[in-house]
Amino acid sequence: MQENVIVCTSPHKTFNMAGLQISNLIIPDERLRRVYAWALTRDAYPKPNIFALVATMAAYGQAAPWLEELLAYLEVNRDFITRYLAQEMPQVGYHPPEGTFLAWLDFSASGMAGEKLQEFIIKQTRVVLNAGIIFGVEGNNFMRLNFACSRAQVERALERLKKAFERIW
Repeated sequence: MQENVIVCTSPHKTFNMAGLQISNLIIPDERLRRVYAWALTRDAYPKPNIFALVATMAAYGQAAPWLEELLAYLEVNRDFITRYLAQEMPQVGYHPPEGTFLAWLDFSASGMAGEKLQEFIIKQTRVVLNAGIIFGVEGNNFMRLNFACSRAQVERALERLKKAFERIW
């Protein structure tokens, strides 16, 4: 099966390097690697600049302690959200994520969905969440909260959401 696998990764999300436009591919199969190399030359994909290369090498080679701290910080924020919702907003469905800093909040109990839900949250809380509907109809009752930020921001967002939804629950 390994001959059919190409692994694509990048330091973008983890190390906040999206603007550097660099990624990497692991292609174990020699034939696929040749085909890929040929396609690169044919489609004229640019090579990464030296800054992107150095930043990527530093991120992957020297940032392990920072990454461990980041993951611990995100875990604390995730666990705070879990406790807060269970205690203060049990109507909101939530399953703690295992591999991301995005919390999917299920507002089905509010009776609102899609644009109406998003508009209510923005107007009543001044908190901007990603509407789940943009990811497909299954996300109609969901909003996505990014918790890769300060604990104070997470707390303020949840407090504002609680205050707004207390009026309708």
